[in-house]
Amino acid sequence: MDTGKTYDEIMRDITSGLTGDAGQDVSYLTLQMEKYKDHPMRKEIARACGRLLNKYIPEDAKEAIARKLSNDLEAIYLIDSDMTMLPCSFDQKRQYAFKLRPKTIEDGWNSLTFDSFRDRLKSACPDCQNHDLCKGGCPLLPEIVFCNNKERTT
Repeated sequence: MDTGKTYDEIMRDITSGLTGDAGQDVSYLTLQMEKYKDHPMRKEIARACGRLLNKYIPEDAKEAIARKLSNDLEAIYLIDSDMTMLPCSFDQKRQYAFKLRPKTIEDGWNSLTFDSFRDRLKSACPDCQNHDLCKGGCPLLPEIVFCNNKERTT
């Protein structure tokens, strides 16, 4: 990661990698947000990537992504090297961490910690037409949002 680049240079680099294929671009922009997660301008970069996702993805693709995100809520987690289970790689502060030793993955999945993460996504902005896509924005990085509604609830 080059921290010597300006925000505009970084965004030019990111947008030059967009293909116009919604599936590829979603994966690509997600990777870019991950790539810059430790960058001093990470919030601005993540916010811009979220706007790009919202702006360039066709409406029918947004619906498909929303379905995938909803389905993924039922199956996403990661386990790091110290056997801590997290609902997302963006949980750098480990606010939703679950220690697996001596517990099981099923225990972690069914824990109050993971339930509170899923509940946050399910309950944010319940009346918004973009709820299925945005879920009120990322609970870990609020600057990652797939919706332009300024009245988001978290």
